[in-house]
Amino acid sequence: MTALAVGGAVYFLAPVLGTAVDSRLVIMGGAIHFAVLFDGNNAFGMDGPPIWSEILAGADGRTLVRAKVRSSLLVMALPGLVLPVALAVMTGGWHWIPAGWLVAVGSVTAAAGVAVLSAVLAPFALPDSPNPLAGGDTGQGCLAGIMLTGSVIVLGLVTAPVALAIYLATEVSAPLATVASLSAPVAGMLAMWAGVALAASRVQGYEAELTARVTPGR
Repeated sequence: MTALAVGGAVYFLAPVLGTAVDSRLVIMGGAIHFAVLFDGNNAFGMDGPPIWSEILAGADGRTLVRAKVRSSLLVMALPGLVLPVALAVMTGGWHWIPAGWLVAVGSVTAAAGVAVLSAVLAPFALPDSPNPLAGGDTGQGCLAGIMLTGSVIVLGLVTAPVALAIYLATEVSAPLATVASLSAPVAGMLAMWAGVALAASRVQGYEAELTARVTPGR
């Protein structure tokens, strides 16, 4: 939620300071890629060793992956829908809200799929200490940082055509922008499907290895 708070603050900074802003900022409010990635990039590492109890209860790799995606969707759906409304209140861009909501759906679903893939490719254990520098494998942490950067790049490439189409449509009218924004959920669902499929294939049958990688060293 830290990334969501920081990202939201950036959107609201200009209106709060009284600076004139384009009301199309409402549409951008639905794009919360980074918040979703930051939240789910090390989803299994956040669980740590207790993840083994889920595996013993019968959860296989596919189940674990799908559960993490559902969690991301549940946590981030509401902020993605609220931010455009809040920005509309501050900018008067109420006519952009439908497009903003469609962008939010596409953003959250696409980022959830990419985040869970990153979570299985580069999981790392959190330090078993109040001090975040007290333990853990710094090599894994660096890899996770690289994966986060790579995820942002991948999402940028996937969403660039959609973003361009929406931008061009906003130059014409809000209804046309809404129509163009229908492509956002489609692209998001496809990205989520691909991310889940790849993540499940990576972790299925390797649940013990995943548990070992998210267990802090003693």
